[in-house]
Amino acid sequence: METIAPWAEPVLVMADELLRLPEDGWRYELVEGRLVRMTLAGLRHGEIALLLGGAILDFVRKHNLGRVVGAEAGFRLSPPGAPDTVLAPDVAFVRAGRLEPASPEWETFPRLAPDLVVEIASPSQGHAVMQAKAERWLEAGVRLVWTIFPDARTVEVRRSGGPVSTVGPGEELEGEDVLPGFIYPVAELFR
Repeated sequence: METIAPWAEPVLVMADELLRLPEDGWRYELVEGRLVRMTLAGLRHGEIALLLGGAILDFVRKHNLGRVVGAEAGFRLSPPGAPDTVLAPDVAFVRAGRLEPASPEWETFPRLAPDLVVEIASPSQGHAVMQAKAERWLEAGVRLVWTIFPDARTVEVRRSGGPVSTVGPGEELEGEDVLPGFIYPVAELFR
């Protein structure tokens, strides 16, 4: 049997059911209908998400570029008719015009891939798991994925159809053509 997502549990669920799951202290994603139970993030993880997400939000609002959401927002990446895949990145940017707040999807999981996704590795997530998740985002249409590895103090940068690069303290994350002009010093994530 092929492993669809190494971090998934074999419980079949649909996106609408995911929205109605009772609170039980866990966060969930779906990968091809399989429920993925995730632990809550630690303080370091949360601070990194807030620091980078806040900088992205400030930049996006200043330039009226679109919307930025945090870890509680999920995106339906599966095509219609396929088992549901709903992933929730630590931070996501969707450029203006792709999803309007007045749309019904604003209250659910929109069927679209964000333009930029930020994922932060938890202590329980190894490199292979994070690489698989980043590749799934890119396959769904995300243009730029930043995967942060706090223990290594590095960020892997993946672009749609491009090579993987790694940046560390002393270097900067650049928004490239997804967030033109956005620059963030990597060292600021690990202070």
